[in-house]
Parts: sequence; C-alpha cells; structure tokens
Amino acid sequence: MNWLRVPPSVAFGALVGRLLALSPGMLPRSVLVATAAGSVLTVIGMGVGGAIGSGMNRIWRRRPTCVHPLWIAAGLMTVSVALGFAVRHEIAVRSTVGVPAIGPWWVLTVWLIPLATATGVAAAVQVPRRRLVGLGLVGLVIATFLVPGSAAQATTADRPDRSDLLYSALSEPGSFQVRADRLVERWVARGGLTQRAVALVVPTGSGWVDASSIEGLSRQFGGSVRSLALQYDNVPSWRAFVSAPDRAGDATVALLSRLWEEATRVPASQRPRIYLVGQSLGAVGADAAREWARSAKVDVAGTILTGPPAGTIRALAACERRVIVANHDDPVPGFALSLLWRPTPRADGEHRAWLPAVSATATVLDLVGSLDVPTGHGHRYGIEQGSALTRMPAGCIDRSEKSEVPR
Repeated sequence: MNWLRVPPSVAFGALVGRLLALSPGMLPRSVLVATAAGSVLTVIGMGVGGAIGSGMNRIWRRRPTCVHPLWIAAGLMTVSVALGFAVRHEIAVRSTVGVPAIGPWWVLTVWLIPLATATGVAAAVQVPRRRLVGLGLVGLVIATFLVPGSAAQATTADRPDRSDLLYSALSEPGSFQVRADRLVERWVARGGLTQRAVALVVPTGSGWVDASSIEGLSRQFGGSVRSLALQYDNVPSWRAFVSAPDRAGDATVALLSRLWEEATRVPASQRPRIYLVGQSLGAVGADAAREWARSAKVDVAGTILTGPPAGTIRALAACERRVIVANHDDPVPGFALSLLWRPTPRADGEHRAWLPAVSATATVLDLVGSLDVPTGHGHRYGIEQGSALTRMPAGCIDRSEKSEVPR
C-alpha cells in the first residue's frame, strides 16, 4: 500500500471514521445506509486526519512520512473484527424488531464499498494535505444528506379522512387566529360541545396527522370525541423547527384560546374535556400550548406528547397532567448535538449508556431508518397514543391557592 503514499494520520483518521460508522444502534440499518455511512465517515476521517497531520508536521517541522503496510493490514483486520460484531448486532436487532434478516450480500457490500471508496480517493488525490482538507469538507457536506428520516419529514399535508377530525389547511386564507375561529365554528356546528372530549391534535411541520392517534382517542372515548388540527407549515419538521420553531405553539395557542372561549359558554359539568396531542414537532407545539394554558388558567384535562425531540420540552413533576409516549428504540427523543461530548437524557427521561462520538453517530444513523420499521418501534406509533390517557396523572395540588373557609 506504500504506493498510495498514505500518511499515518490519514490512515488513522480513515480507521476511526470507519469504526464510527459501525457504531451499534437500536434499529436495523439498510445496506444503503450502512454502506453510505461507512464510505462518508471514512472519507471525512481521512480529511480530518490529513489536516491534523499536516498541522502537526508544520508545528514540529517534520517531513511527511508514509504508513507502513503492516499498520494498514492491522487496520483492515480491526475493521473486519468490528464488522463481525456489527453483523451479530444487526442480526439481533432485526430479530427483535421483526424485519427480514441480512444476507451475505449485506455483509460484502458494507465491507467492500467503503474500502474501495477510501482506496480510490487516496489513489486519486495521492493524499496532498490541502486536498485532503477539502476532501473532508466534501464528505461532511455529503453527510448532511443523511438527515433524520421521520414521519415529520413528509412534505405533503397527509391527514386521515375521518369524520371526527376537523382540519384547517394552510391553504385556507387568514391568520392563525382567523382560521382558528372558523375551525371552532365548524366544531360547534357539528355538535362538538355535546361530545365527551375534544383533542387539539398538533400536526408535524408538513401538516401530517397520524391516523393512529385519532383512532386511539376515538376508542378511548367510545367515539364521543372530536379532534381539531390547525396546519402551521408545509415543510419537513426539521426545517420548520430551524426556521420558525414557535409556529407550532403559536398556532395551537390560537386554537386553544378560541376553543376555551367557546367551551366556557357551557356549564363546567357539561363541557367536553380538552386534551392536547402532538407527535414529533407537533409535541413541541402541544407542550407550548400546555404552558400557555397553565398561565392563562385554561383547564386542559391532559397532554399527550409522542416522540418529542430531545431538549424541546420542559421537565415536569410526575403529578402534572402530561404523558410522554416514546418507543424505547425511537432515536428522535434521544438525539441532541450535545450527545457528541456528554450524556444527554432522552425526552422521556430515560438515561442510556454513552460513549463520546459513538453514541451520537449511532443515534444519527438510527434516525435515518426510524420509519422503516413496524409500528411500535423507531418513530412509528399506533393507537397507544390514545390509550395513554389511562396513564394521565390527576394533576398537582397548587398549594399557593388557599381555599376559602366559610365562617
């Protein structure tokens, strides 16, 4: 391999990147994801290693050297052993999740393609230091296309066609408040005030509403419930969160305030109970509306947050009327940038074993395939979103409010 003139720092960077791509996750990885991750992270490792090695050579005024072929062989053997453990882990994960097992083609592709990519890149550029830095940057740009895949990233307003769901599309004219007024008027006209409950279902960034959550609520109340949804954006949730993180909450608050105004016209003993429901980015909007309701003295019977992103919801006392639904292998509640350098608790409060960079890499790769699994795993949920109401706490006692004692 000396003919490739590979500096030790480049070879070591390639080894680190390749091993990171084999970080064990909680979900199955397709051959495309595993191969792309191996190729991209190996190339990034080469670029980073080349930059560091070049800098160290300049500082210490050393002449560039080439890695010995024995070290190349040792690196290849290390990757082979790591791949063997990765294959065992993949087989176990697929058996647990209930998806087809991998075959020899998966193993060969995941092993050979990243190796061929690294060898081809090293031979093509002959490893000049400046080009390696640029190579690493190109790999980093490519890696950004491995963006978390989830239901929240659908770009069309996919919503269930159900009579118990009233939906206000973004295409309807008017501000959030104007559209909320019309939506509540439709709810009243269809007998919403006579139902046992009403759920404000916050869509994801694209406007998607999970049909399973509506079905779960319907079963929980024996059909005596209506769901209202106000679309606030039409882009993937991650883009909506980055560009306008408050829109989900603002839209839900507008709808909740108008709904409460209408509900208070009915005696408290007769009005339907109000619930806030949200999945993924919708959970962020639902929790923001819950916070507003608390300060505005709006009586919300409970809040159900499904698969909320890590770091987006505030921790509450266990007695608060809020339930978090999260699959144990859903990467969305567990991913945060800080996972690179420190343990980060999941949105559901669960703590996981952590390793620097390894945990973050595994979580990102899980995000890519978080929808390619059966319901009950990853970022796919079912009617348990509605049945979560059975776990709703009764609420905390506000000791600051003293009841009046008649004299």
